[in-house]
Amino acid sequence: MAYHVFVFVALNFDYYYNTFMIGLSEIRRAEERLITLKSGHILYHTNASNGQQGVGFLIHKALSKNIIEVQQISARVATVKLKVNQRFSMKLIQVYAPTSSRPDEEVEQLYEEVQRQLTTDCHYHIVMGDFNAKIGIKSDEQEHATGKLAAERGMKEETY
Repeated sequence: MAYHVFVFVALNFDYYYNTFMIGLSEIRRAEERLITLKSGHILYHTNASNGQQGVGFLIHKALSKNIIEVQQISARVATVKLKVNQRFSMKLIQVYAPTSSRPDEEVEQLYEEVQRQLTTDCHYHIVMGDFNAKIGIKSDEQEHATGKLAAERGMKEETY
């Protein structure tokens, strides 16, 4: 069902979105695939473990000639390296972080994977995705995790 939603978005990419790439999280696909859709846009997704996790990209057809490399780092991290011009390249890193119920070691492993990607030979890096972050007041330190903007938009502070 979710896969069909991505195809709909891809077919209407030119009309609805003023962007050239969308990062996807929690894809839940069994295999890694790079698909050129009928519209010419590119859909890439990683293989998920046990039908969970998985990340990907929906790339506008205008960028298809600029793609240098698409790579699955893990079920939770994938990268796309794009040629910006003759001299510079850019790496986009899509992340789907574990929830707070997962072991700390799993979260640390994810951060290490992202850090390794940031140290690769590339001029620009963009890290994006679902980091499963919580906002609010930390109960042990009473530290505010929301800024002035969050309070102005009516976001409630939670204790966790």
